[in-house]
Amino acid sequence: MNIYCPGCGAEASTIQKFCRSCGMELKVVSQLVREHFGKVTEASENWHKGVERLGKIISLASGSMLILLIISAIIWALWDLP
Repeated sequence: MNIYCPGCGAEASTIQKFCRSCGMELKVVSQLVREHFGKVTEASENWHKGVERLGKIISLASGSMLILLIISAIIWALWDLP
């Protein structure tokens, strides 16, 4: 998550202690943002993990179906041989 320096408006990371642009201390600002958005961030991370898990399941299912389709095509082709 990123924050903006209240002094100059430069974008900063919540783990930065000082603004790289103007040198303002960001420790208190970062702490307040984390406290305020901690619950939202936690829910967002859980949502992203769920979407990632769903993506893996869909990829696995798609790959399995493709393999079955290829095997079926090979069997079909061999079945029609005289």
